[in-house]
Amino acid sequence: MLRHVLVPWDPPDVSDRTLPSAKLALSCLFPVLPADGAPFTATPASTSIRKPLGMFCNIEAAALPTAEALLVEYEKTKVKVIKDKRRRAECAVRLKASIDVCRKENTEV
Repeated sequence: MLRHVLVPWDPPDVSDRTLPSAKLALSCLFPVLPADGAPFTATPASTSIRKPLGMFCNIEAAALPTAEALLVEYEKTKVKVIKDKRRRAECAVRLKASIDVCRKENTEV
């Protein structure tokens, strides 16, 4: 999934089945706002991946469409367990805020 995410302007189809791998791929490439609303903080793992990939790829241009596809899937997919519903709703709110911040910071994307 990570390799497919890196293709700009061709977001992978995120379905209920591919949701976990899309989340994992985006966790390496796309910074998501923390739950407390603090600014982005890069983890050592994401920095170690983003830095070399950023040398030959526009990461924001590649990851942003996938993040938007993941947001649509969060909002569209129905789950029965209330705890999962709540978790997905919280993730969708944070992801939407992160997408908005990324769009403001990267106007060329």
